[in-house]
Amino acid sequence: MKFANVIVDISHEKLDRPFGYIIPDELEEEITVGTAVTIPFGKGNRQIKGYVIEITDQPSFDISKMKEIMAVEEGAAKVESQLINLAYWIKENYGSTMNQALKTVIPVKNKIRNIEKKTIVLNLNSEQLEEKIKQYKKKNAKARLRLLEELKINNRMARELV
Repeated sequence: MKFANVIVDISHEKLDRPFGYIIPDELEEEITVGTAVTIPFGKGNRQIKGYVIEITDQPSFDISKMKEIMAVEEGAAKVESQLINLAYWIKENYGSTMNQALKTVIPVKNKIRNIEKKTIVLNLNSEQLEEKIKQYKKKNAKARLRLLEELKINNRMARELV
């Protein structure tokens, strides 16, 4: 049987200590130091997030009072043991809580945006186009003028070229 010491994801000074949890057999392969996990917390077994800071064969708490880790957080960044050591150093030297220090060193997961390809199409007839070109020359609107001159030649262009 393996045990994990977990820092809960609650920024409160009184909770700034590790809590002991039992690692269930089915999660033993997935959980390493730095893994974000879902744990039951408190008397009501409220589900919260925590970070495994140590894995051991010897429980640091009374086994009869320990609860099991419920799940590994999907898509959460894994905190390397070096980053946990850095977080501990930040906690000791700058007076923060361990949870705040962990959040400082955890890499932020990048969200990937879909890139939309847009096209600009000229929808003016030749008379309207010449009128707009004269208007922009008078106003000294150089960017709009360049755009219309390019659209006059090609009739359409990729938005990323603008």
